[in-house]
Amino acid sequence: MHLSTSSTILVFAAIAAGFTGLCIPTAEAGHVINIDLYEPLYSGVGVAPDTGTTWNAAVAGGTTGLLQDSSGDPTTVTFSTTLESQYGNGRPNNLMNSYIYTNSETRSFTISGLSANGTYDLYFYSSKNNTGTEFTAEGQSLILTGINEVSASFVVEDWGKLTVTANGSGVIAGTVANSGGQFSAFNGLQIVFVSAPAPGPAFSVTITPNAPNIGSYNFSWNTQINKLYDLVSSADLATAPSTWDVWKGNFDLVGTGGTYNLTNIDGGANTKRFFALRQKTPTP
Repeated sequence: MHLSTSSTILVFAAIAAGFTGLCIPTAEAGHVINIDLYEPLYSGVGVAPDTGTTWNAAVAGGTTGLLQDSSGDPTTVTFSTTLESQYGNGRPNNLMNSYIYTNSETRSFTISGLSANGTYDLYFYSSKNNTGTEFTAEGQSLILTGINEVSASFVVEDWGKLTVTANGSGVIAGTVANSGGQFSAFNGLQIVFVSAPAPGPAFSVTITPNAPNIGSYNFSWNTQINKLYDLVSSADLATAPSTWDVWKGNFDLVGTGGTYNLTNIDGGANTKRFFALRQKTPTP
């Protein structure tokens, strides 16, 4: 068998003179995330049913940092795109005033850090009269024609909505393409959380010293059938647990639906060491 590319960090713990288990927070849930593509940055409500007014700036050909939700709180979500150009058109509404675009080429965008297999409403914004812009996301598509008008409000030609599901790694991938006009125009995006899959069994892990072997530990956790587990570790928190190395050869540990026990695991010579369990889904 080989492993799928999707994996989930279940929990991490710090082992020191006194240690405690710390749960990794899940990706955002119930948030609205607003993205304004190219300056000046818009502030206000969009078409999505939300009263938050915070928008994140993004530019052509780049990747954002961690985005804020519409209330200004941090999330785990990032946005990237390969659209290569940007332009302003003079509309009084700052969201519809400027956009990133492409001519004949199909370009991509990626939303990462979402809830795995979560459902989202994506509100796309596109301006410029007689420009047909086709947006796709996870196999669905819509075409917006845009309009050059002087109102500061949104009109029906400005926006459209797709309801899509993120993959098991919490990613939504899509494209932007010219559809019958001179070029495409991508002004903005609202990402609205709709729902997440029902949670599985609650996960718990117990770590205890392995007396009398000072500096060694026992790990015990409940598993799921058809899942594999890696014990990974780092001496610090400079990088995300998803990038940590396997510790002492403990990888591809097979879940049976019962409790898995690792005993007498060397804790290393560090004064403090961090451990995480990575859950993976095998494929034939």
